[in-house]
Amino acid sequence: MTRARIKRKTIENPVEFVGQGLHTGVQVRLKALPAASGTDVVFIRVDLEGAPRVAALLENIIGSNRGTDLKQGQAEVKTVEHFLAVVHHLGITDLMVEIDGPELPALDGSAALFLEKFKGAGLKELDGFVEAIVLAEEVSVGDNGCRMLARPAEVLTLSYQLEYDHPVLAGQRFSYRPGEMSFAEEISPARTFCLEEEVEELKKAGLAKGGSLDNALVIGKRGYLNEVVHFPDEPCRHKVLDMMGDLFLLGKPLLAEVEGNRSGHAMNAELARAILARAQKKEGTRVEIKEIMKCLPHRYPMLLVDRIVELEPGKRVVGIKNVSINEPFFNGHFPGEPVMPGVLQIEAMAQVGGVLMLRGDENAKDKIIYFMSVNNVKWRKPVIPGDQLRMELTVLSKKGNITKMLGKATVDDKVVCEGELMAMIADRPED
Repeated sequence: MTRARIKRKTIENPVEFVGQGLHTGVQVRLKALPAASGTDVVFIRVDLEGAPRVAALLENIIGSNRGTDLKQGQAEVKTVEHFLAVVHHLGITDLMVEIDGPELPALDGSAALFLEKFKGAGLKELDGFVEAIVLAEEVSVGDNGCRMLARPAEVLTLSYQLEYDHPVLAGQRFSYRPGEMSFAEEISPARTFCLEEEVEELKKAGLAKGGSLDNALVIGKRGYLNEVVHFPDEPCRHKVLDMMGDLFLLGKPLLAEVEGNRSGHAMNAELARAILARAQKKEGTRVEIKEIMKCLPHRYPMLLVDRIVELEPGKRVVGIKNVSINEPFFNGHFPGEPVMPGVLQIEAMAQVGGVLMLRGDENAKDKIIYFMSVNNVKWRKPVIPGDQLRMELTVLSKKGNITKMLGKATVDDKVVCEGELMAMIADRPED
């Protein structure tokens, strides 16, 4: 896969939305704010203690039933896809989104009102670029009944085919080609939909508590129950809208021809994961010890990371530390019952974060990482000789040369340590 660079962008002025969540029925206020380059799109739960954040990234998806839900730490936001479809369409890369409830407002069930206010807010370019994924080969998921695929293309095009045993939903097909078609006129007005026979089951499942004919299409056995239908194939167009929102969670613009057949939010995420995995495999995300030592000044016995197994520049990193009985700290830390000191687990995570911050910097050898703070640290269980420590750090925010990261260390998929780390890049002192 090759890469194309796209200019970073945010909004000029704040925009605000108020309304009920489609599934929770909770009244919420959402405020989108301009953000600095490198912030990415981050939701902030201002109604919760500490205003926890969740980044709009694929890895944070926790649910795909009738909507896409995200969670990171204590922060959870539901039904983000319509909002993110507009952000995607406008090419916005950096945005702070404050919300005082668990679910984005449904508004009229489409993306039209989101788009209208964003256009009024204005857009501005920022310093820096974000790299787009350009497919070199086809990627597909699913089977013949429900399937999605992405083919190489110079721009993102989205197509969808509805094939359900229903007089309204049989044989609907729609393709969206940016540059040739208007998102505002052809896609954004398309509303979410369900069958009349599904309404009671959805409510029993705790969904659609805020749903009505004002914010959703309801389809009966003979046709639409709504008085106004925006397009004869409105459900199919809404599926394309959902695809656009869900694919934004790649964290990078995608240049490809994407087709969906009887697919939904879960398969949108599955295709995105397959694309991202293929991109990472193609580019090579492993960083071996010699390269690590070029980034970090640490040496034995204080070099506490053996290799990097996943790396998304500026976003996320996963490092490995193999804990051996030969570690020097075991000589004095409970020799009869050796346990890796908790502060060294934090140090190991910090070093992995340092690789993330310096990797790719042409002047890395002249830079050094200083950690400024460590917050909300918890140790869950002891780390002992023979354990393999897997440390994952995700960027929460970045401002200038200062980066805040969420760190989590696991052994055998069980969390042993977690916390928030803040660090800065500085010039290495001269000898």
